Amino acid sequence: MKVLLCLLSEQHVPNLLSVHHYKPDRLVLIESDGMRQKKVAEYFLDALAIANFPLEQVDILPLEDENNLASVRRCLHHAFSKFPQSEWIANVTGGLKPMSIAAYEFFKALGSPVVYIDSRNPNELLGLDGALPESSSYVLSLAEFMAGYGFKISKSWAKIIEGEERARKWWPAARAVAEFAPDKNLLQVSADASGREEWETARKKGITLESRHCDHLPIEVKTSLSECWKLQGNGTTIAGKIDKYQGTFLTGGWLEVFFWKLLTDHAASLGLEHIHLGVEALRKGSDAPTDFDVAFMKRQALGAIECKSGSQEQGDDPNTPLDKLEARIKQFRALRVNPILATTSAKILDESGSLKSTFAARSEIYNCRVITTTQIRKLAKRPDSLENVRLILFGIPLEK
Repeated sequence: MKVLLCLLSEQHVPNLLSVHHYKPDRLVLIESDGMRQKKVAEYFLDALAIANFPLEQVDILPLEDENNLASVRRCLHHAFSKFPQSEWIANVTGGLKPMSIAAYEFFKALGSPVVYIDSRNPNELLGLDGALPESSSYVLSLAEFMAGYGFKISKSWAKIIEGEERARKWWPAARAVAEFAPDKNLLQVSADASGREEWETARKKGITLESRHCDHLPIEVKTSLSECWKLQGNGTTIAGKIDKYQGTFLTGGWLEVFFWKLLTDHAASLGLEHIHLGVEALRKGSDAPTDFDVAFMKRQALGAIECKSGSQEQGDDPNTPLDKLEARIKQFRALRVNPILATTSAKILDESGSLKSTFAARSEIYNCRVITTTQIRKLAKRPDSLENVRLILFGIPLEK
């Protein structure tokens, strides 16, 4: 029988990957009091359940003092005594240093494999006992990753897929907007209370488009919208009934459609998995969902694009979308994340068209890439250019 031992920590990805790589008959989790208070084992089991790992094969053993080597050794002896005739593998990536040191010494003395996963290269299991590294082919899903931090995807997959099917059909219109009118408010309404009400109605119920709503848009955008939605028009104007999904598209949703399709088309070349549109995640015990315009997995880590479109002439502080994205990502306490803010706001730019120094510094502190109107246009003009997508979205030049 094969037994895998893992030291629980807030970073669940290395442990989760080792479980799926070794496929043990029994899984032993060592949980300190600090991790018990943070419900780490509970969340880890939730992540395992999503991948259909049999939870009846899991043993969770409490650790009295994670900073005391003698206490850790006693816990390891107790674990080993449960399955003394089995083939053991120890993953010492998690836990505090005393836990890792004691586990390494204990299982090295037994001649059992001892492995470690570097967060910078999560698909490689390093053999600390001198064994050659092993490569894992397992790819974590968004649901598994989020579950390990105490979240569940609350929006149904049926709804998510339904939204993605609409996005695929409406991509030509999103690309046209991105190229010809990324900094415009697509739905033109009055600036008073009635205009704000009309805006909200478009998003919640849909409205009947009139010439005043979209006549300010470039002909390329109006033509593409008319073709995608089968609207009435004479070449210079468009009109007709639109539903709430189309209303959401016109009131800002086009930008997330644009980036979702762009990432989907280049997924294999970019090393992206599980790219989804409009994901909502709910923390256990909370009723306030965390929204992601576009979410994806890249090298076993969460990636997210926050989209802020339109002229943004009035309203929130331009720092607000950046702060909100940081707050969402921070909830996952992950070591490696890929946050991106795509915004058409002119408020964050200086006279030369570059990011203002204060905004650039803020985004650097958050380790967040910022995509501006100029870059959105560039991506829209050449959506098939892998070089542009890699460089603009991830800062990675195309390899020669």
